[in-house]
Amino acid sequence: MDMGTVLTTRIGIAAVVVLASLTGATVASAAGARPVQRTSRDSLQLRKQVQDDIARFLRQWRSAWLLSASRKDVAPVYVEVAAARRTYTHCHVVGDGGEEGEWRMRAGYDGITTPPNAFAKCPTWLIGEPPSGGDEADGIDNALAPEQRVIVRAARDTLLGVLDRARAQLPGDAWLVGQLVRFRVDQHDWDAAFNAVDTCVVDAFWCAALRGYVYARAGRPEADAHFVAATAAIPRAARCDWLDISPLIAQPERAQYLAQSCAAREQLFATFWWLADRSWRDAVNERRAEHFARRVLILLRSALPDDEKQLWYPLEVRSTLTEWLIRYGWPTTGVWGGGAVDVGHDTYLRLRQTEAVAPYTTAEYSPDRLQLSAAFSAVLDPYHATASAWQLNAPPGAGYNVVSQDRMWWPHEHARYGTAPLYQLASGQSAVLRRQQDVRLLIAIDGGAQSDNSADILGLMSDSSRATLITSEGADEPVAMYEQPATRLARVVIDQPLTSRPLMLDVELAAVGARAPRGTARLRQGFTPPPPLRELAPHTIDISDPIFFEAGEPGALPSDADAVAPLMLGSLDVSPESRLGVFWETYGVAVGDSIQFTVTVTPTERPGLLRRVGSALRVVSSAMNGVAVTWTDPRLRDGATATSAVPILPRAIIVSLAGLPRGGYQVEITATSKGRPAVRSQRDVMIR
Repeated sequence: MDMGTVLTTRIGIAAVVVLASLTGATVASAAGARPVQRTSRDSLQLRKQVQDDIARFLRQWRSAWLLSASRKDVAPVYVEVAAARRTYTHCHVVGDGGEEGEWRMRAGYDGITTPPNAFAKCPTWLIGEPPSGGDEADGIDNALAPEQRVIVRAARDTLLGVLDRARAQLPGDAWLVGQLVRFRVDQHDWDAAFNAVDTCVVDAFWCAALRGYVYARAGRPEADAHFVAATAAIPRAARCDWLDISPLIAQPERAQYLAQSCAAREQLFATFWWLADRSWRDAVNERRAEHFARRVLILLRSALPDDEKQLWYPLEVRSTLTEWLIRYGWPTTGVWGGGAVDVGHDTYLRLRQTEAVAPYTTAEYSPDRLQLSAAFSAVLDPYHATASAWQLNAPPGAGYNVVSQDRMWWPHEHARYGTAPLYQLASGQSAVLRRQQDVRLLIAIDGGAQSDNSADILGLMSDSSRATLITSEGADEPVAMYEQPATRLARVVIDQPLTSRPLMLDVELAAVGARAPRGTARLRQGFTPPPPLRELAPHTIDISDPIFFEAGEPGALPSDADAVAPLMLGSLDVSPESRLGVFWETYGVAVGDSIQFTVTVTPTERPGLLRRVGSALRVVSSAMNGVAVTWTDPRLRDGATATSAVPILPRAIIVSLAGLPRGGYQVEITATSKGRPAVRSQRDVMIR
């Protein structure tokens, strides 16, 4: 199979940015200079010489790597670690139950493969100790022993001389420029890499994409802007492939995404990266830049039949490697299991009519990575997204230990960032109160709520901490930021009037000061508020969200929203026997009207048969069936409601949870006024 056929199969981008140079076509300058005319025979002959030199270097690198992996002074590996690595290397996900020898892959793990091809990749967290040479994502040579690294760097330097001379003869060759940039980055020769992209004279898209790649790998924030420029310059025929995010979407939603037209996918693309942005404080989208850097990495490495560690063909193998790298990027370490593992897995693949592509390695990642993407349901309907649509870090009870962790968290995608840590705040409690011209948003979050990062989040909370509410109306739209002191008894409290329109909300918590701990804790969710009170229909009433608050002394109830806001519970998990304060507002109750309230507490889960029978026989607490209390406020007098165009009636009560079994409950408030439809609002609470 010739390189042109290889590159134009399964990925349209390569056809645009590489095929022209392979066929000796004219390539226009990105700066508008005159096209460089080339003779096809001369260019292909020079290309063949350069490809041979690159192949020779890659064979040398691989030999150095295999020698490094075979060193006798390598630290010993525990039996469980070795067994786990064999399992994740073999990655038997096609009809084999995920079992390899004496160690079973964790239940529910979904490897990456392209049926009917049996080759698969099973990326996971670090199985053993972190690699002594450093993270391979920071530099591929970190996989080499120190003495081999010196030899390889000298050989790569020689290759770069060949590439520089070839580029001088063929300055408009897109493939050649790409390989020069690739090896400059691998050499960490940043000045020369920046010079290579700054003097790029091939098409505008490829120059901008290579520029973004260099800036991304150098850890520079300008990478995102360069990738945005590349996206603007890409030919329409290749745009759909370049913007494809299907590997980042799990099934069955992936099929739903792929069924859309390219125009519809482009809209989803914009929303996806808007929601996956680490922070809306600036215009830089780190996760989007990393995604495009991975795309360029794949184009550069798959432009040859193999790279330092793996073969890229047949095409099913390429497809598997592409999805793996798009979702997770280059691994922290890829551990080779040795010749015996290669022979065994070669046999396994051939028995399944799959081409052998040894050597085989694990794909292990350090746990300092974030899953920034939102659930696809949030992409489809962002303004109704709940905080649970994001899972940045391991959820409570899960972790990163591959060997001993019973419940290991493995996200659908992740990326590593060199900036300060980002932790996921618990969802806490949020409520919206209607006002005449706008709405009032209240959010309370306990820093110590159930999370594996509770200690880190609590460390960010001090008298100098600041909480920032950031609102965003859409991708590439301006944001608004509202800052306020963050903590009260390790609790974030946000109290902010907002215009009544759909928004996305971020709550960011950070400590302030030279000695403050590094990092940010974040909560993100959609916001679809009710209209302001001026739009309430005449002769109707409405009711606000219930607000749960700390119950103080009997009789000491908050009289209005200002009084209840500082008392809001930052978690909807409460202890048994506690007294739960419930506050709400009713709107539109005129002076002289009476109103009836009913507060009902019911289990959110239907009790089992034995409990229902026990309750009927009165041998099990009837509280399982819920409790309710009803009362009527007398005709309201002047001053009993807020003086405004639409009256606001605040109310608060204390609900005793004593006698209720542990579990989930719904607290519902129903308000009824004569001649008007009843209105209801609910909130769930968990008794633990």
